[in-house]
Amino acid sequence: MIFKILNTLFKCRLHLNTPKNRELVVLDDEGIEYLKYILKNRKYFTLVTRSSNLKNIYFSPKVLFFTFVSFKGDLFLAYLSALIHVIKPKIVITYVDNSSKFHYLAQLFKDKIKFLAIQNSTRDLEIKINEYVEEKNLYSFGYKQNYFVPYLFCYGQYEIDFFKKKKIKIKDFKKIGSIKVSNFKKIQKLKLLKKKYDICLIPDAAPNYDNYFKLKGFEQGFAQTIKYTIKFCKKNNKKIIFPLKRYFKTSKTEEINFLKKYLNKTELKFLLKNKSDKSKRNKYNSYYKMYESNVTIASATSMLREALSLKKKIMVCNFTPTKIYDFPINKFFFLKNPTYQEFENKLKKILLMNEKKYFNLLGKRASYIIEDVNKVDANDEINSYLDSILKSDKIKKIN
Repeated sequence: MIFKILNTLFKCRLHLNTPKNRELVVLDDEGIEYLKYILKNRKYFTLVTRSSNLKNIYFSPKVLFFTFVSFKGDLFLAYLSALIHVIKPKIVITYVDNSSKFHYLAQLFKDKIKFLAIQNSTRDLEIKINEYVEEKNLYSFGYKQNYFVPYLFCYGQYEIDFFKKKKIKIKDFKKIGSIKVSNFKKIQKLKLLKKKYDICLIPDAAPNYDNYFKLKGFEQGFAQTIKYTIKFCKKNNKKIIFPLKRYFKTSKTEEINFLKKYLNKTELKFLLKNKSDKSKRNKYNSYYKMYESNVTIASATSMLREALSLKKKIMVCNFTPTKIYDFPINKFFFLKNPTYQEFENKLKKILLMNEKKYFNLLGKRASYIIEDVNKVDANDEINSYLDSILKSDKIKKIN
């Protein structure tokens, strides 16, 4: 423990001053680039909550005092608490809505500061997995006890109903859809994108899932969707694009290694020939490919829901041995353990179906899962809410 603290101090720049007061604090620097249209023209402080990402440490007497006062067994949490004490923000916002540090600090300052979280992934899956591993006595995360979000900007009504049903501690919600989809729409004129592919296959890698769940079939289940899609495209001469989801070297290697484990040489060669790499400069590559395709296929990724927000057709398969990865709406595009023939028949029908008919069949269920980005813009909604708090306070001071 002491070695870890010394190592962190050694690599960081020490500041003997107290950080300036800021009305807005962004908790966690991971994914902060997705808040580009939220933070533009705003003064804010980035509260780095991962010790591995720390570059600066504030060592003023005031910070040290509040760190000592806040200490309850975790020195880093006490330090984060101290920074919030001295910065005195009106709002703390995070893109990492499942951050345990956010939940702890939100509880600690619940009567003094507004804590806002933006949903960035499929949290119902996370909760279902948590329930499964606790029920099987495999692990215990204390999800219900520790999860606390005063205000959640969520995908849609489904999240609200799900969290309430599970009695997860969230005080208030606002349905805004996906901020990534909103960003994608802002940087790209969608009408200019033409369809180039029949199928966009989003990879759902599941490294070491069999061991994690102590149940065989999880890894093979995710791989089966990929194998069926490859077989379909080769048999029916369909054009496929395979956008890799990760760009960090270790994560990308893990993704490729999973494919190598479950695909034969012919399948792997076909897939890699049709892959599209993600990069730091093009973080929305998967969204481009999805938008340029007739149908998006996957097992669990949140991009399935985001595709619905963009009014793009999807087909979902769950070959895993549990219901955890069943899609929230069990309709015509969802298949549970299908034979290849069932998979092929269903995919042919969806390919031939135009988007208007597809979404007419879905009706209001699509917007129940996630707000339509053409009707509700996540960035606009968040900015409007922040302004209503920050600007109203300034008006009060003037008056």
